[in-house]
This record gives sequence, C-alpha cells and structure tokens, in this order.
Amino acid sequence: MVLYIIYILYKMHDLSFCCLSLIQQEISVNDANNKLIEGNLTLINQFINIKKSEILIIPKRKTLILDGKSNINNQGKINNYGSINNHNSILNYDSLNNYGLIENNYIISNDFNYEQYGKILNDGKINNKRTINNNECCIFTNNNIFENNARITNNGGTINNNYTGEIDNKKDGRIFNYDNGKLQNNGAINNNGTIYNYIGAIVDNYSVINNNETIVNSDFYMKTGGIINNKKDGLINNNVGAIIKNHYGTMNNKGIMNHCGIFEKSLAN
Repeated sequence: MVLYIIYILYKMHDLSFCCLSLIQQEISVNDANNKLIEGNLTLINQFINIKKSEILIIPKRKTLILDGKSNINNQGKINNYGSINNHNSILNYDSLNNYGLIENNYIISNDFNYEQYGKILNDGKINNKRTINNNECCIFTNNNIFENNARITNNGGTINNNYTGEIDNKKDGRIFNYDNGKLQNNGAINNNGTIYNYIGAIVDNYSVINNNETIVNSDFYMKTGGIINNKKDGLINNNVGAIIKNHYGTMNNKGIMNHCGIFEKSLAN
C-alpha cells in the first residue's frame, strides 16, 4: 500500500512537471538586457512583454534567438545592433529599429491598436523566410538590404524604400500590396518573384524597379486592379523573360519603361 501511494505521488509529480513545462515563462526586459550584455540569449518557451517606457537592446556581436514557442510583444522599443533569429512571433506596436541582422523564420507583424501604430526601421539587413505583415496605418522604412524569400503583406500600411534601400524579392518571394497599401520606392526593387498590386493599393516609383519575373496589377479575378505610378525620374525595366500583367489596373508613366519582356493589358486599359 505504501509503495502504491509513493507510485501515485511520483506520477503526479511527473504530470505537474509536464503541465508547468507547457506554460510560457515571462522574462523581463531588464533581465533580457542583462543577459544580452553577458552573451547570447535563447528564449525557450518564454516571452518578453515590452512596455511603452522600456527598451530591449541587442548589442553588437550578440544574438537573440526565439524558439518555436517563444514570442515578443513590443509596445516600447527594440534596438537591434546584433542579430535576432525569430522562429515564432514578434508583434510590434511601436518601434523596431534594426541596425544589425534579423532572420525571420515565422511571423513578424507591424501592427496597431487604439493608441499607437507600429514602425519598423531597417538600417541593417532583414532576411525574411516566412511572413512579414505591415498592417493598417503602420510604416515600414527600409534604408539598407531587405531580402524576401517568402511573403510580405502590406495590408493598408506604407512601405518606404528609401534612397539607400534595396528590396530583393527572391524567386519564391511574394509581395502583396492591398487595402489602400502604399509602396513608395526611392531606392531599388529587384523582383525575381511576384509582386501583386490589388485594387486600392498604390505603387509610386521614383527610382528603379527591375522586374525579372512577374508584376500583377490586378485583383484575384483579374477584374480590378491597383495603381502603379512611374514618376518623372522613375525607371521600370521589364526584362527579358519577365511579365507585367496590367489587368484593369492603372499605370501612369511619366518616367521610362523598358519593355524587353511581356506587357499584358486588358481591353479596359
């Protein structure tokens, strides 16, 4: 009987340990900053909740890793001078400033609430391998290198690619611009994947767009489209083997458009 009771208590201990291991543990911004000063920090089934007055700093030559069960909820500031390797979720309501490297393997959302909206500034390099969402009223500013190997969704927000900025949309990359989204290019956009510009969305090109694959200025059903404005000093190169599908969309050209590839338009254009 005593052995049986000991056995039951042992099993209960195992069960309680398993339940505790499933619960995310919070790590404070202060603790995270201190650990990152000392060395790299890996979040394992943990989360960081950054409040308005708080700043999470990743120093040079240091790395913050989020495993598949960890996340960051940011209503303050994140200043990255080192590396962030994300395997789960970063939700940004205020400021995410990247001066180093961000490797995104799952989801980064630039989002808003009733008090504030997200702002992402990239002065370093972002390598997106999964999903980046730039939602309504939010601003994504790229001043350096932004590589997209998967999906960027600009859902009513603004993406500013500045003079020193380069957006490389890779072979498997897709950029979705819709719901009054704005993509403003003053730098370079190199498209080797697909760019979709839906109804209500606008692309303003003041610099260079190199299209080596597909640009679709239309909705899902090829019945309505967005607006592409190639401004006075703008250059759009539709290169050999590439295609621009302007189905029921609007293309206003005041710059230069070089069509060495295919340009499709509907009877309505």
